[in-house]
Amino acid sequence: DSVTPARTVVFTVYADGRDIPAGGNTLGLGWRMVGANKAVSGWNLKSSSGGLPNATVYEWRADHDDVSTLNNKKYYAPSGDAVRGRAYWIKDASGGRIFVPSDGVATADTVQVRLKVGWNQVSSGQYFFVSWDGGVAFDTSGVNDTMLPQNQRLNPAQAGASNVIQNKIYWYTGSNYIYGPASETPSLTTAQLKPMTGFWLKVNTACTMFIYPIPASPETFAGEILNQAPAYLSASYGQAADNDWAIQFVATAGGVTDWQNYVGTKSTSEKCQASSALEAPGLASGYVSLAVRPQETTEWMAASYTEPITSGRTWDVLLSTDMAPATLTWDNVQNLPTQYEAYLIGNGAPVNLRKASSALVSSTGSLTLVIGVSEFVAPFLASPLSKEMTFAYPNPASDVVTFKYNLQAAGDV
Repeated sequence: DSVTPARTVVFTVYADGRDIPAGGNTLGLGWRMVGANKAVSGWNLKSSSGGLPNATVYEWRADHDDVSTLNNKKYYAPSGDAVRGRAYWIKDASGGRIFVPSDGVATADTVQVRLKVGWNQVSSGQYFFVSWDGGVAFDTSGVNDTMLPQNQRLNPAQAGASNVIQNKIYWYTGSNYIYGPASETPSLTTAQLKPMTGFWLKVNTACTMFIYPIPASPETFAGEILNQAPAYLSASYGQAADNDWAIQFVATAGGVTDWQNYVGTKSTSEKCQASSALEAPGLASGYVSLAVRPQETTEWMAASYTEPITSGRTWDVLLSTDMAPATLTWDNVQNLPTQYEAYLIGNGAPVNLRKASSALVSSTGSLTLVIGVSEFVAPFLASPLSKEMTFAYPNPASDVVTFKYNLQAAGDV
């Protein structure tokens, strides 16, 4: 609905997570990322007028390396008023309501946000749904607070192709992240910005983000977008093909879930890039995060795709939580090409993904995912320091000989 200056917009937090009337959000007592849905003067989330004077509020600073002691993340407690177009983490122990003051006017104007290199917390700043594909644009000219010519701006797909941004937005449902556009999730092939909801956006080139006053009809077929609630993805996605397959991984701890994680292959490098997604920053507390990356690479991913493999491929799998132990499950293994074996190594005995569907991980740390033909997988399954898997170079020997061992854990040799 349109909002007049005489009305107050209410953002309600219920302790039992029950549904509320259409137009609101279903929320819990944990962290939520929120943003103003109109132009507001003097709106502070922790003020009495904001509704939660005792709440904890954090904002991410992409340009600072050490602004907080919270899990070595770049969070800090903002001291000023909330800025339209930006988003903030907020948590209140008792639940309650966040008010946008009634003196804020919901007008149909373009919201403009300057973005820094790194992760940014953003919101639409509008009081209606906004299409990510059709209602958002980016400009890299470096001019701030000036309405720039339309022909200088890029839509999200163009900005992604130009490496200005990663063309994906992430939002937190109260129990897990969801991101879109996401090709492996049928209801998220497109995405929308919901009013008063915050989003993560990864920026590679400093730019200005424009959110146009173009209302979009909520995608009622996509519960993830309409309700900001998770819908577990079944094993129906993907077909068994050597050049196009995916396995989904889900991590759960303390009632919090990280479910949108994939490894797989695509037929071309362009498709790999479009389907891959970085892992967004975790919560300040009460978090569980699962990330993957091909070995010998540096960036942690929520979805990591490579071009078709020949003999095999390995991925690092990083599980982080302050609520250990955690349960790790996987889905769609039956659609992995039949010639490939798949094992998870580093959490006790190797786990055959085809014969088990979950594993209990007692502590945080990195695991190894191995997928490939039996000859490729065998060295990873061999007993440590076995003569069959111990190699010497050069052979015959010279004055210096290098030995390579299949060592599955730290130990004396």
